[in-house]
Amino acid sequence: MRTKAPALLAVMVVSACDGGGGGPADSDAGDIVEVLDSSGEVSDEATDDGPGESDCISDGECDDTDPCTVDTCSEYGTCLHATVDADGDGYPARSVGGRACGGTDCDDGDLAVHPDATLDCVSNHDFDCDGRPDRDEDADGHVTVACGGDDCDDDSALAFPGSLAVECTADDNDCNGKEDEDNDGDGDSREECGGGDCDDSDANVSSLLDEDTCDGLDTDCDGAMSPVEDHDQDGYAVNACVAPGGEADCDDEDDDIHPGALVQCDTVDDDCSGTWADEAGADDDGDTVLDEVCGGTDCDDEDPMTHGGAVEICADWNDQDCDGVEDGLVQMTSNARLTFAAGESGYCSVAWSGSELGVAWHDERDGNFEIYFGRVAPDGTRVGTDARITSAGGESWEPSIAWSGSEYGVAWSDVRDVNYEIYFTRISGTGVEQGSDVRVTNAIWYSLSPSMAWSGSQYGIAWVDSRDGNNEIYFARMSASGAKQGADTRITNASGDSTVPSIAWSGSEYGVSWYDSRETDTEIYFARISAGGAKLGSDVKVTGYMRASEAPSIVWTGSEYGIAWSDARDLNPEIYFVRLSGAGVEVGLETRITFSTGDSMVPALAWTGSEYVVAWHDIRDANNEVYFASFSATGLKSGLDKRLTTADGDSVHPAIAWTGSELGLLWHDARDGNYEVYFDRISYCE
Repeated sequence: MRTKAPALLAVMVVSACDGGGGGPADSDAGDIVEVLDSSGEVSDEATDDGPGESDCISDGECDDTDPCTVDTCSEYGTCLHATVDADGDGYPARSVGGRACGGTDCDDGDLAVHPDATLDCVSNHDFDCDGRPDRDEDADGHVTVACGGDDCDDDSALAFPGSLAVECTADDNDCNGKEDEDNDGDGDSREECGGGDCDDSDANVSSLLDEDTCDGLDTDCDGAMSPVEDHDQDGYAVNACVAPGGEADCDDEDDDIHPGALVQCDTVDDDCSGTWADEAGADDDGDTVLDEVCGGTDCDDEDPMTHGGAVEICADWNDQDCDGVEDGLVQMTSNARLTFAAGESGYCSVAWSGSELGVAWHDERDGNFEIYFGRVAPDGTRVGTDARITSAGGESWEPSIAWSGSEYGVAWSDVRDVNYEIYFTRISGTGVEQGSDVRVTNAIWYSLSPSMAWSGSQYGIAWVDSRDGNNEIYFARMSASGAKQGADTRITNASGDSTVPSIAWSGSEYGVSWYDSRETDTEIYFARISAGGAKLGSDVKVTGYMRASEAPSIVWTGSEYGIAWSDARDLNPEIYFVRLSGAGVEVGLETRITFSTGDSMVPALAWTGSEYVVAWHDIRDANNEVYFASFSATGLKSGLDKRLTTADGDSVHPAIAWTGSELGLLWHDARDGNYEVYFDRISYCE
C-alpha cells in the first residue's frame, strides 16, 4: 500500500503587503508582487489576489487562496509561495482540487508516481504520468519489452509481432529483428518497396540469386520456375534437373560433350568428369600431356613423370623428357685427343682439383718413357701445355696422381737406379713441379705399380715390391711437403705373387685391394692400414672362384668400400663388383656388371655421391674399346653398357674421376698409329 507524504515548500514567492504587518511598502501599484528568484534578486510578478486585497494580514498570515501553492508570511510581511509537491518526490502537482497547477506529477499523493518513475508491469497503472498504461503504452495489445513482453516499439501501435503495417523503411514494425523493406534479410528489398525480392519471407529467393536448383521454384525472381536448359539437345541439362543420374552438362553448346560421352583423342573434357586427363588414349597417366598416339609428346602414358618438357631425373636411365635419348650416363664429347707427340703416351691417372682435372701419364716422346702432366678444363679443353715431370736416365712408368687440396702429388716407378724404385713429386695447381723428385723405396729388386691416396694430411702409397723374393704389397706415407714418414710397411706375407694394388682413404684409415696367387688361381684380397701406416687385422679374401680375378679398383663412398675387378669365372673375363664395410666385411652379394662375348678387362671405378660408375676396355667389338656403366649404391646395375670409343685400333686402360657434376674419363688409344691419351666427359643428363 502506498502512503501519502507531508506537504513541502518547493518554490518561494515574495509579495509586498499594502498595509499592516510592518513589511516594506510595495513599490508597485495594484496586484504586483516581487518574486525572489534563485539569485536573490526581486522581480515583479502578478498575484492571484483581488484588487486592493492585502497579502499579509495583521496576524502574520498570507491572504492567498490559490490551491496550487502553499503560502507563508515572512517577518518582513512578505508572502513566501511554494508550489504544491504533496508527496515530496521532487515533481510539482499537475492539479490540486480540480485546478490545473502546471506541474508534472499526475498523482501528487503517491511518491512512486512521477514522469521518471519505474514502469508498473503488474497493475498496468500509469506510473510515468504519460497518460498511458505502463505495460502497453501504445495500447496495441502487446506488453512492452521493458516489462518482459514482445512489443519492440511500445510508442507505436503499429509495431508488434505479426503486424501487417510493414512499411518501405528501415523500421521493424513486425518486431522480427529485420527491416520492413527486407523482411527476410537477404539483402534484396521486397518488390512493393522497389526491390526485386518476389518472396520477402524466404532468404533463398531473391533477384540477387542464380537459378541453380531443381525445386520448381522461381529462385531468381525472374518469373519462371527452375528452367531446364538443354540447348544442345543431348539429353543433359546444364543445371542437371533432367540429366540421367543428376549429372550436369559441362558444355551445353556441344552435343558431343556430356556425362558418359565417348572420349576423344584431345584435350577436351568430353565426359564432363572434371578433367580430360583421365580419358583413355589421351592421357592415361594424368600428367595433362597427350599421348604420342594422340599426337602429343607423352612417350610413356603410364608414367606421369615422363612426357615432353618434363625434367630429366639424372642417372635413372629413363627418358623423362621424351627426346628419344635415354638419360643416365651420357657422353658429352667425342673422344678428344690430348697428346700430340711422337712415341706412345699411356697409363693415365687423373684427379679432380675442384676446378679442373690433373692428368699424369708416361710418355716416350723423349726417346724413353718419362712422366708428363697436363690440365684439362671441365668442358674437356686443354689448359696450358704438357709438363715433363721426370728427366732422369731410364724409364719412368705407371704414374698415380692425387689432389691434396692445394696441389697434386704424383708417384711412379722409375728405373734410374738400375732397378725400378717408387718416386714421388708435388705439382702445383698450374702444373709446376714443386722441388725435386723424392725417392720413396730403396730396396733390391723391383718396386712397381704405385697407387696413391690423400688422407687430408698425408699421401698414402701402396705398390708391388719384389724385395722378398716374390711380389708383395708394401705401403709408405709421404707428408704434404713431400717428406717420407717412417719406414715401408709390408702388407702381404703369403706365398705366391701379390700385385697391382688399388688404395682409398676412408676418413680414418686406408683400404687397399690387390690380386694374389697364394691359392694358385689369382683372387681379390683386401686389407686395412691405419693412418700411421700399421696394418690392421688380417688379409680379407674377397673372391673364391676358380680362374683368375685380377686388376681391382677400390673407392670409398663415405660409408663403405666398393671394389670392381676383372673375373674369369665365366670362362672369359667379365667385370664384377662387390661392397665391403669399413671393417672389410662383404655387404650383399657380388654383382656381375658385364655380359658380353670377349674379354672385359682393367676396370676403373668412381663414386659420384649416389652411385658407382665403372669404365673398362672390352674386346666384344673385335678390337678393344672403352665401355662404361653405372650401378646403384647397393650394386644394382642401371641400364646397359655404353660404348665410349668407336675408332680402329685398341682403346685401353681407362682412368676415371668424378668432378661433382660429371665424370672425366681418359684412356690411351692406338687409332693414330701409336698410343695417345684421349679424353671424354660423361654426364648424367643431356
